[in-house]
Amino acid sequence: MPLIVAGAATALTAAALGTYFAVKSNNASDDAASASREVEAEGDPAVPKFSRCAGANRPAACARLANDLVDADGFRNLSVGAFIGSGALAVGTLATMVLWKEGSTSRAIGQNSAQVTISPLLGSLRGLAVSGRF
Repeated sequence: MPLIVAGAATALTAAALGTYFAVKSNNASDDAASASREVEAEGDPAVPKFSRCAGANRPAACARLANDLVDADGFRNLSVGAFIGSGALAVGTLATMVLWKEGSTSRAIGQNSAQVTISPLLGSLRGLAVSGRF
């Protein structure tokens, strides 16, 4: 039981972290959009929008735009990683709840126990076959 509680708590914590990092990524994206508008307003209209932060005569907001884009990307990556970890922990916790049965000493080995079999498929049906008994 402690393992299941710990797994569920860790999965919820990872989901909360994923949400936090998603909000931080969205905030950084909003800041980057604001900096991009400043670059467009400050930049030379004769220079195409995509190259206003290149060259020697750059608007002041270019450095802020670059930092905000890096922050948005970093927080997005952390968010995705936390959500993937949360899902993996949740699946592992659920599998533990379903598959881990407290054994009794009077029960025969192999009787009423969960069994999962993974077999390779060869020939034209390449892959893996997964079957289980619960």
